[in-house]
Amino acid sequence: MKGTLDNSLDARYTITKMAKDAWVSYTADKNVAWVADLLREMNEHATTHTPEAHFENSVIHLSVELSRKYKGEIGEYVLARGTIRATYDTECVRTLQPMQESMTAEFKTCFVPTTVTQSEEYAETGEIWLDGDTWEMYPYEKNQIDVSEMIHEQAFLNYNYYPRLDADGPLDADLPSDKPRQ
Repeated sequence: MKGTLDNSLDARYTITKMAKDAWVSYTADKNVAWVADLLREMNEHATTHTPEAHFENSVIHLSVELSRKYKGEIGEYVLARGTIRATYDTECVRTLQPMQESMTAEFKTCFVPTTVTQSEEYAETGEIWLDGDTWEMYPYEKNQIDVSEMIHEQAFLNYNYYPRLDADGPLDADLPSDKPRQ
């Protein structure tokens, strides 16, 4: 089932407007404003060109399925599963040379009322068992889920903070003088 006419993934959803018990598929890429902001942030370590040039050289694709459910002791919740695929510009932490890094991250998350995430039973775990599987929990309030915040966190949990071109290769002695050696 498609989410909207253009099937684009919005940053926030009002859960009461979602159909119950049906999986709805959404996609997004850098043409969606909040996804473009995420990709720009992923490119922040690249310094060889302008931020816009790095952005144009990068790719991101989100594929997300959402399903609104109900369980007595929890109340309404939304299951979210999907994939983040990105190729972004960065620098090798060893040589400071420009490079591209690719990332693929799959996620299974669940939006539950804030009271559930703060309850004694779940406050320490951050996970919940629902529908025969374990899901990472994210709180929601006032019937609004923030998909963009969840995607941002999932992307940066899988982001390579120490990219290397060649871990065993020689260091380049001709690095620009304005780049500190690490």
